[in-house]
Amino acid sequence: MTSEEFYRSVKKTSEYEGDVNRFRMDFSNIFEEIPMMVQLMRHLKERQIQVVLFSNTNEMATEFIRKRFDFFREFDAYFLSFQHGVMKPDPSIYKKVETSTGKQGEELFFIDDRQENITTALELGWSGIVHEDPVKTRNTVNSWLAA
Repeated sequence: MTSEEFYRSVKKTSEYEGDVNRFRMDFSNIFEEIPMMVQLMRHLKERQIQVVLFSNTNEMATEFIRKRFDFFREFDAYFLSFQHGVMKPDPSIYKKVETSTGKQGEELFFIDDRQENITTALELGWSGIVHEDPVKTRNTVNSWLAA
């Protein structure tokens, strides 16, 4: 779905009254940088660990985040649902991550805020955690690294 199609769909369903430019801001301005998670990403990269963004998102949100947050440019690769035409938890997009990174199973550590997305990863043998708190996530990643 293109950004324009997404806007028209939301507008029709929700009776949103703003124009597409206002919608871009209203829809996209929901993201916040989590400094501890950015530090974790940078720590992993310093250790030569590939860090990829694997997200169910659309072009509109990605455009906003890319402009607003410098850390977004630091990922080694991006797996964005709108570019692949499939969303997590569909296993086929996880397989694309494996193929592209050359890694499988426990070589991959996945952080997501939705249990169903982590469940698919675990079923594929990946390691992972449902992100609820930056400290808990960082500690779990560090335990994975030490194993």
